[in-house]
Amino acid sequence: RLGNIVHGALEDWRSPDENGKTPKPKFGALMQHYERWASDPRYSVDLEFYEDGKALIRRWFDRRGREPIRVLAVEQPMGSHSAPFRLDNGVPIFGYIDLIVEHKDGTIELIDYKTNRANKTQDEANNDVQAGIYLAYARQMWPDRPLRFSFEMLRYGVVSTVWDDERIESFKGWLKTQYESIKSLTKGNPSIGDSCRWCPYQT
Repeated sequence: RLGNIVHGALEDWRSPDENGKTPKPKFGALMQHYERWASDPRYSVDLEFYEDGKALIRRWFDRRGREPIRVLAVEQPMGSHSAPFRLDNGVPIFGYIDLIVEHKDGTIELIDYKTNRANKTQDEANNDVQAGIYLAYARQMWPDRPLRFSFEMLRYGVVSTVWDDERIESFKGWLKTQYESIKSLTKGNPSIGDSCRWCPYQT
């Protein structure tokens, strides 16, 4: 729930205004969004988590939030549940990209906010499936632009990875093998995967 509060506050804060311009990075505005999200009964947290979120955002803003950026999209959907985006090799994907920015050198950066207690290593980022899916999507959307994917580890800093086109194509080939394997299944075999281990409802 704290993750939802922080994500929501950052996404609203980074959203372009009605004229398509990115608002100036003011801390007071960010905290107003945080307070509004924290007051939503769906994401209610106790005092300890509430204070932790405030401290997290304060540290992040001092380290990263003051820099003006050019926002291309906030919560960019890749298709939908009923109509997923299809990569050019036929693999359907679906998700939301927290933030897409454009740098002065033309680089498109895809950013995913993380409130994890554990940091992510460079090796983990370089081999991350989420990074691969987002970069494969971005390569089709921006075929001639430099790309970068970044985990915005809000407690620690940024861990970025850059894949060349050969690696992206190789990843797409691997992803297709996973997709074909899933399609061939006739009966599910419920199990707890790595991405479910954090969940309090796994039992």
